[in-house]
Amino acid sequence: VYVCDAQAVIVAFNQRAIELWGRTPSLGQTDEKFCGAHKLFRPDGTYLPHSETPMEWVLRTGQTARDEEVIIERPDGLRVTVLVNIAPLFDESGRQIGAVNCFQDLSAQKHSEKEREQLRGELHQAQKMDVMGRLTGRLAHDFNNLLAGMTISLDLLQLRIEQGRFNDLGRYITAAKDASKRAAALTHRLLAFSRRHTLDVKTTDINRLVGGMDELIRRSEE
Repeated sequence: VYVCDAQAVIVAFNQRAIELWGRTPSLGQTDEKFCGAHKLFRPDGTYLPHSETPMEWVLRTGQTARDEEVIIERPDGLRVTVLVNIAPLFDESGRQIGAVNCFQDLSAQKHSEKEREQLRGELHQAQKMDVMGRLTGRLAHDFNNLLAGMTISLDLLQLRIEQGRFNDLGRYITAAKDASKRAAALTHRLLAFSRRHTLDVKTTDINRLVGGMDELIRRSEE
Protein backbone atom coordinates (compact mmCIF):
# COMPACT_ATOMS: atom_id res chain seq x y z
CA VAL A 1 0.00 0.00 0.00
CA TYR A 2 1.13 3.56 -0.63
CA VAL A 3 -0.55 6.95 -0.34
CA CYS A 4 0.15 10.01 -2.49
CA ASP A 5 -1.00 13.62 -2.41
CA ALA A 6 -2.94 15.49 -5.10
CA GLN A 7 0.29 15.96 -7.10
CA ALA A 8 1.00 12.19 -7.01
CA VAL A 9 3.93 12.63 -4.63
CA ILE A 10 4.27 9.69 -2.23
CA VAL A 11 3.55 10.63 1.40
CA ALA A 12 3.20 7.18 3.01
CA PHE A 13 3.88 3.51 2.27
CA ASN A 14 4.24 0.16 4.03
CA GLN A 15 7.07 -2.40 4.19
CA ARG A 16 5.56 -4.63 1.51
CA ALA A 17 5.61 -1.73 -0.94
CA ILE A 18 9.36 -1.39 -0.37
CA GLU A 19 9.84 -5.10 -1.01
CA LEU A 20 7.95 -4.94 -4.29
CA TRP A 21 9.61 -1.71 -5.44
CA GLY A 22 13.07 -2.91 -4.47
CA ARG A 23 13.88 0.48 -3.00
CA THR A 24 12.80 2.89 -0.26
CA PRO A 25 11.31 6.14 -1.61
CA SER A 26 11.97 9.54 -0.06
CA LEU A 27 8.71 10.93 1.23
CA GLY A 28 7.61 14.27 -0.11
CA GLN A 29 10.22 14.43 -2.86
CA THR A 30 8.90 15.49 -6.26
CA ASP A 31 11.00 12.84 -8.01
CA GLU A 32 8.77 10.24 -6.30
CA LYS A 33 5.83 11.38 -8.38
CA PHE A 34 4.02 8.44 -10.01
CA CYS A 35 6.24 5.91 -8.18
CA GLY A 36 9.38 7.84 -8.98
CA ALA A 37 12.24 5.98 -10.65
CA HIS A 38 10.16 2.94 -11.58
CA LYS A 39 9.54 2.13 -15.21
CA LEU A 40 6.00 0.89 -15.76
CA PHE A 41 4.66 -1.37 -18.49
CA ARG A 42 1.29 -2.60 -19.66
CA PRO A 43 0.41 -6.32 -19.44
CA ASP A 44 1.37 -6.75 -23.10
CA GLY A 45 4.87 -5.45 -22.32
CA THR A 46 4.55 -2.02 -23.93
CA TYR A 47 5.85 1.00 -22.05
CA LEU A 48 3.33 2.78 -19.84
CA PRO A 49 3.99 6.53 -19.48
CA HIS A 50 3.34 7.88 -15.99
CA SER A 51 0.84 10.30 -17.53
CA GLU A 52 -1.32 7.28 -18.48
CA THR A 53 -1.12 5.30 -15.23
CA PRO A 54 -4.18 4.34 -13.16
CA MET A 55 -2.98 6.75 -10.45
CA GLU A 56 -2.93 9.67 -12.88
CA TRP A 57 -6.45 8.76 -14.02
CA VAL A 58 -7.74 8.61 -10.43
CA LEU A 59 -6.23 11.98 -9.52
CA ARG A 60 -7.54 13.54 -12.71
CA THR A 61 -11.09 12.17 -12.57
CA GLY A 62 -11.67 11.55 -8.85
CA GLN A 63 -12.92 8.06 -9.65
CA THR A 64 -11.75 4.67 -8.43
CA ALA A 65 -9.47 2.41 -10.49
CA ARG A 66 -10.24 -1.29 -10.04
CA ASP A 67 -8.25 -4.42 -10.93
CA GLU A 68 -5.74 -2.81 -13.28
CA GLU A 69 -2.68 -4.90 -14.17
CA VAL A 70 0.62 -3.01 -14.28
CA ILE A 71 4.20 -4.29 -14.60
CA ILE A 72 6.76 -2.54 -12.37
CA GLU A 73 10.42 -2.63 -13.40
CA ARG A 74 12.51 -2.37 -10.24
CA PRO A 75 15.94 -0.67 -10.12
CA ASP A 76 17.58 -4.12 -10.20
CA GLY A 77 15.84 -4.86 -13.51
CA LEU A 78 13.36 -7.39 -12.11
CA ARG A 79 9.82 -6.95 -13.41
CA VAL A 80 6.89 -7.55 -11.09
CA THR A 81 3.27 -7.77 -12.27
CA VAL A 82 0.85 -6.19 -9.79
CA LEU A 83 -2.91 -5.86 -9.57
CA VAL A 84 -3.73 -2.21 -8.84
CA ASN A 85 -6.76 -0.83 -6.99
CA ILE A 86 -6.74 2.91 -6.27
CA ALA A 87 -9.29 4.98 -4.35
CA PRO A 88 -9.32 8.81 -4.29
CA LEU A 89 -9.05 10.66 -0.96
CA PHE A 90 -11.12 13.79 -0.19
CA ASP A 91 -11.09 16.33 2.63
CA GLU A 92 -14.17 17.44 4.56
CA SER A 93 -15.06 20.00 1.90
CA GLY A 94 -15.01 17.37 -0.84
CA ARG A 95 -11.74 18.54 -2.39
CA GLN A 96 -9.52 15.72 -3.63
CA ILE A 97 -6.30 15.64 -1.65
CA GLY A 98 -4.71 12.43 -2.89
CA ALA A 99 -5.24 8.71 -3.37
CA VAL A 100 -4.43 5.39 -1.75
CA ASN A 101 -3.02 2.59 -3.90
CA CYS A 102 -3.34 -1.06 -2.91
CA PHE A 103 -1.34 -3.26 -5.24
CA GLN A 104 -1.05 -7.03 -5.08
CA ASP A 105 1.92 -9.08 -6.32
CA LEU A 106 0.77 -11.43 -9.11
CA SER A 107 4.16 -13.07 -9.70
CA ALA A 108 3.14 -16.47 -8.28
CA GLN A 109 -0.13 -16.43 -10.23
CA LYS A 110 1.63 -15.49 -13.48
CA HIS A 111 4.19 -18.24 -12.90
CA SER A 112 1.40 -20.78 -12.39
CA GLU A 113 -0.34 -19.57 -15.55
CA LYS A 114 2.92 -19.93 -17.48
CA GLU A 115 3.37 -23.46 -16.15
CA ARG A 116 -0.20 -24.37 -17.09
CA GLU A 117 0.33 -22.96 -20.57
CA GLN A 118 3.52 -24.98 -20.90
CA LEU A 119 1.72 -28.12 -19.74
CA ARG A 120 -1.07 -27.47 -22.23
CA GLY A 121 1.52 -27.11 -24.97
CA GLU A 122 3.22 -30.36 -23.95
CA LEU A 123 -0.13 -32.16 -23.82
CA HIS A 124 -1.06 -30.83 -27.25
CA GLN A 125 2.30 -31.99 -28.62
CA ALA A 126 1.83 -35.44 -27.07
CA GLN A 127 -1.66 -35.72 -28.53
CA LYS A 128 -0.37 -34.63 -31.92
CA MET A 129 2.42 -37.20 -31.82
CA ASP A 130 -0.08 -39.88 -30.79
CA VAL A 131 -2.31 -39.02 -33.74
CA MET A 132 0.68 -38.96 -36.08
CA GLY A 133 1.80 -42.34 -34.75
CA ARG A 134 -1.59 -43.91 -35.37
CA LEU A 135 -1.82 -42.25 -38.79
CA THR A 136 1.66 -43.47 -39.73
CA GLY A 137 0.78 -47.01 -38.67
CA ARG A 138 -2.39 -46.94 -40.74
CA LEU A 139 -0.56 -45.53 -43.75
CA ALA A 140 2.17 -48.15 -43.46
CA HIS A 141 -0.54 -50.84 -43.43
CA ASP A 142 -2.25 -49.33 -46.49
CA PHE A 143 1.02 -49.02 -48.42
CA ASN A 144 1.95 -52.57 -47.46
CA ASN A 145 -1.33 -53.85 -48.92
CA LEU A 146 -0.79 -51.90 -52.14
CA LEU A 147 2.79 -53.13 -52.47
CA ALA A 148 1.63 -56.69 -51.79
CA GLY A 149 -0.90 -56.36 -54.63
CA MET A 150 1.75 -55.15 -57.05
CA THR A 151 4.26 -57.82 -55.93
CA ILE A 152 1.77 -60.68 -56.28
CA SER A 153 0.69 -59.49 -59.72
CA LEU A 154 4.29 -59.21 -60.93
CA ASP A 155 5.21 -62.61 -59.44
CA LEU A 156 2.28 -64.27 -61.16
CA LEU A 157 3.16 -62.49 -64.39
CA GLN A 158 6.75 -63.77 -64.16
CA LEU A 159 5.53 -67.30 -63.36
CA ARG A 160 3.19 -67.35 -66.36
CA ILE A 161 5.96 -66.19 -68.66
CA GLU A 162 8.38 -68.84 -67.31
CA GLN A 163 5.70 -71.49 -67.85
CA GLY A 164 5.06 -70.28 -71.38
CA ARG A 165 1.46 -69.43 -70.54
CA PHE A 166 0.97 -66.11 -72.25
CA ASN A 167 -2.81 -65.96 -72.15
CA ASP A 168 -4.43 -63.42 -69.81
CA LEU A 169 -1.12 -61.71 -68.98
CA GLY A 170 -2.88 -58.36 -69.32
CA ARG A 171 -4.92 -59.12 -66.19
CA TYR A 172 -1.82 -59.18 -64.01
CA ILE A 173 -0.40 -56.07 -65.64
CA THR A 174 -3.72 -54.27 -65.08
CA ALA A 175 -3.86 -55.41 -61.43
CA ALA A 176 -0.31 -54.13 -60.80
CA LYS A 177 -1.10 -50.82 -62.50
CA ASP A 178 -4.30 -50.42 -60.48
CA ALA A 179 -2.36 -50.97 -57.22
CA SER A 180 0.28 -48.44 -58.27
CA LYS A 181 -2.43 -45.91 -59.12
CA ARG A 182 -4.04 -46.37 -55.71
CA ALA A 183 -0.61 -45.88 -54.10
CA ALA A 184 -0.12 -42.69 -56.10
CA ALA A 185 -3.58 -41.47 -55.09
CA LEU A 186 -2.80 -42.15 -51.42
CA THR A 187 0.46 -40.20 -51.74
CA HIS A 188 -1.46 -37.32 -53.32
CA ARG A 189 -3.92 -37.26 -50.43
CA LEU A 190 -1.05 -37.26 -47.93
CA LEU A 191 0.60 -34.31 -49.66
CA ALA A 192 -2.70 -32.44 -49.82
CA PHE A 193 -3.25 -33.09 -46.11
CA SER A 194 0.24 -31.89 -45.15
CA ARG A 195 -0.21 -28.74 -47.24
CA ARG A 196 -3.84 -28.26 -46.09
CA HIS A 197 -5.09 -28.43 -49.66
CA THR A 198 -8.71 -29.29 -50.40
CA LEU A 199 -9.06 -32.96 -51.32
CA ASP A 200 -10.85 -33.93 -54.50
CA VAL A 201 -13.44 -36.29 -53.03
CA LYS A 202 -14.69 -38.97 -55.44
CA THR A 203 -17.19 -41.80 -55.10
CA THR A 204 -15.59 -45.25 -54.87
CA ASP A 205 -17.25 -48.30 -56.41
CA ILE A 206 -16.76 -50.74 -53.52
CA ASN A 207 -18.06 -53.72 -55.51
CA ARG A 208 -15.55 -53.06 -58.30
CA LEU A 209 -12.70 -52.58 -55.82
CA VAL A 210 -13.47 -55.79 -53.91
CA GLY A 211 -14.10 -57.67 -57.17
CA GLY A 212 -10.65 -56.71 -58.43
CA MET A 213 -9.05 -57.99 -55.26
CA ASP A 214 -11.06 -61.20 -55.44
CA GLU A 215 -9.78 -61.91 -58.93
CA LEU A 216 -6.21 -61.30 -57.83
CA ILE A 217 -6.54 -63.67 -54.88
CA ARG A 218 -8.28 -66.32 -56.94
CA ARG A 219 -5.59 -66.32 -59.62
CA SER A 220 -2.81 -66.39 -57.04
CA GLU A 221 -4.06 -69.85 -56.04
CA GLU A 222 -3.60 -71.25 -59.54
